[in-house]
Amino acid sequence: MSLHHNGLAQRQDALERIDQTTALLSQSVRSTEFDLHSDGLFYLHFILLVYDACNPLDEDNLWHRHVQYLRQTILTRRRQWPSQTALDNMVGFALWLDVQAALTGQDSGAGLLRAHMSNDLFPASMPLAERRPSYFIGTGDREMEVVTWGKESLTVMSKLGALALSMRSEQHSPHESQAAQQVLLGRQRIVRQFQIELYEHWGQLHPASVPREHPVASGHLPTWTRYVYDSVSGDSFGGGFHIDFADLLIQGFLTLSICAMYSNTSMFSGQLLRNAGARPEVERHCQNVLDMAESIFREGASDPRVTGFALFLAGYSATDYDTKIRAINLLQALEGRGISRNAKRGRALLIAVCEEQRQRVLAGGRAEEVDWLVFARARNMETLDFGL
Repeated sequence: MSLHHNGLAQRQDALERIDQTTALLSQSVRSTEFDLHSDGLFYLHFILLVYDACNPLDEDNLWHRHVQYLRQTILTRRRQWPSQTALDNMVGFALWLDVQAALTGQDSGAGLLRAHMSNDLFPASMPLAERRPSYFIGTGDREMEVVTWGKESLTVMSKLGALALSMRSEQHSPHESQAAQQVLLGRQRIVRQFQIELYEHWGQLHPASVPREHPVASGHLPTWTRYVYDSVSGDSFGGGFHIDFADLLIQGFLTLSICAMYSNTSMFSGQLLRNAGARPEVERHCQNVLDMAESIFREGASDPRVTGFALFLAGYSATDYDTKIRAINLLQALEGRGISRNAKRGRALLIAVCEEQRQRVLAGGRAEEVDWLVFARARNMETLDFGL
């Protein structure tokens, strides 16, 4: 992948190797020695999923097949050995990719998202002590509050992804005005119920040791993460701290903003046109995301790539031109930091969407009329990820 991105190898050569490997792995899945090879299957499909998530979505991209194989592998492992914490971090990352794919309109079918919605991915019977990510050293209950918060935040976002896929798949005739109005009212009720659950989740699961104000309220993110870590571990900032801990904390706040922005703007075409009262909340979360991303870039308290999708949504959802430019510039700052060109693709899509919004306004329309998912599909600019 690195050779291809640097112009030292042909993409077709890599795709042929992927096809060959996938064919061999498909045979291994049916092998009677499946449990012997499941580690290899899991790691290989995980790597191939990441590879395909880093490439354009076309008929050669097999990302959904790798998600399905990962689901089959992990469910088999759970039945045999319910406690498999060594792979939990990779399962969580693969789930994040599948959820993000759902929010960009891509359905993996019987993948990790649906397994998670069925409570099959992380069994409830697994003891809390055995769910602890490997990068934690301490064993405090308050520390586990943060772990639970991070995992449950992803669960809420998974629900949003499943809901978005369901709404986008609905078919109704725009010529039947009464039927269309009923569909709209039904969608608005469902979205509102999700938003109620979102804020209930935020209030109930928010760790007592984590400040509720926005993490850049003080203008210094490392101070915020240091305070949180000190409060949950009683240790110094360097004593046992791992950067993944900051990622987990920041991801919780980003998840709230992503869910708030997306559920108000991107569940169906023209959504915000029919719910102008949501505009202040959307704008607040746009600013929160941009402030957090700028602080991460400035202070280096976390991996900035976790902000990619949130930055795109903020740029799309904001009404102010300067705010859109901030989002575009921050996406540009992500370019070259990862293993893919996804940030560049995401920025190109955001620029094109913002220009379409501008042209719509100049023609006497509204920026909210532009549906970024429909636009991306029409322009062949779809992507699974915005920061890898």
